[in-house]
Amino acid sequence: MTVNRQVRLRFETGAVEALTHVNLSAVRSDGRYLWIAGDETATIERLTADEIGRPAEYAEHVTFPLPDVIRLPGAADEEVDVEGLTRVGPYLWAVGSHSSKRKKLKKEHSDAKAAKRLASVSAEPARRVLARIAIEDDQPVAKTRDGYRSAALGRPGLMDYLEHDDHLAPFLQIPGKDNG
Repeated sequence: MTVNRQVRLRFETGAVEALTHVNLSAVRSDGRYLWIAGDETATIERLTADEIGRPAEYAEHVTFPLPDVIRLPGAADEEVDVEGLTRVGPYLWAVGSHSSKRKKLKKEHSDAKAAKRLASVSAEPARRVLARIAIEDDQPVAKTRDGYRSAALGRPGLMDYLEHDDHLAPFLQIPGKDNG
């Protein structure tokens, strides 16, 4: 793989301590901003370019908690596991992983406990979200002055539509790490 160039991402101290900067799973460049989301949070991060067009660095990090602008399915502190971001007009769209997950194995587990953990598959509601986040003055808001509103599709949601799809339905209950 050839690396054409590198751009420094400068996160604020709290995000570095929380390891936000090492669990990135979605990135969207939008003019002077870089919108980022990660696996382990229910937040969207915004970094600002030092130069529009060909930045050498993105800094001025700001964290925006998703529960401040949308109602998430599940508990407000659950991870969303955002896997995709895009910007269309006044909205930033975010999609959660939608995958089921399996408990992790640990070296100290007996074979019986490991087998039990492997058999335990769960679907977390907060991961099954499609969010439309209104942007005003370069930040997420619940409602803009022009009436654009943030919203989230949780339940019923995308999974309800996919469970009737001939091609995807058989894989919906399989954890993402098992090719679900």
